[in-house]
Amino acid sequence: NPEIGLNVETALNASYHLLNKEEARVFRHLVVFPGSWDAPAEEYVCEDRSHRALSQLVRLALVSFDKANARYRLHDLVRLYAGGRPDPASDIVHELHSEYYATQLVMKAVPPNTKYDPESKAFTRCKKEWGNIQKGQSWAAKNIERREKAAPLCLIYAFTQDAFLFESVMPPSEHVHWGEDGLRAARRLGNISLQCNFLRRLGAAYSVRGDSSSADKAWQEALRLARNAGLKQCEGQVLKMMATALSLKGKSAQAAPLAERSATILNELNDSEAAEANDLVRSLRRELSNAG
Repeated sequence: NPEIGLNVETALNASYHLLNKEEARVFRHLVVFPGSWDAPAEEYVCEDRSHRALSQLVRLALVSFDKANARYRLHDLVRLYAGGRPDPASDIVHELHSEYYATQLVMKAVPPNTKYDPESKAFTRCKKEWGNIQKGQSWAAKNIERREKAAPLCLIYAFTQDAFLFESVMPPSEHVHWGEDGLRAARRLGNISLQCNFLRRLGAAYSVRGDSSSADKAWQEALRLARNAGLKQCEGQVLKMMATALSLKGKSAQAAPLAERSATILNELNDSEAAEANDLVRSLRRELSNAG
């Protein structure tokens, strides 16, 4: 009904014109949140100390507040209105949004080089904030070439993909995409070690999906980079993955030399995956012996 639409816009205009400059800025920038959010996120992303402007927006009914869950939300019509104002959420606001969910949630839920706790407060919060995390990752991935902070942010998101997939937070369809975005970010930064890491993990992800061609391509590129850069650990781990994939297909004769080389490298490095490589070698030797 056009009359209802006009009445809604009239009411929103009246409320919007009651805002001071700071409150109006925060209101326009709230469209960066795809769904609901909490006060700490808004304070960081909208640079609204003690969420004072947000509280005023609630009082004027421009923002809905769910007291039971301490969550804020824009009604769909209010979101459209805010997005249509001059000076909507800019690249800086989107960058702050991506940065907040990467550094204040994702990194705390899945700390680098540390075993994560799926029952932790941080991990539980990530489940609640999954829509915001998806949007933060998406912005970082799309802006790798444009924004200086985008590539490092993209890497933070990518390093957590396995944990979120394993705990059924991330849909399987997103898993490979986050890894591919992580690889693009590593290339953008010129970090060979990270490129090898993501290629190794992507090979495994492709293999699980039954895409043997993409898996082999990723692993071969990882091997080339690792050998050129002298990254023995990556070389050993990739060889183990390749040998395992071939073994599962019943190609023991092709898998055996890769497994032997992998075990030699990983044992020399006293790597945590050396035991698995040794077990694989013994298993393949038995298979080939029995076949002979």
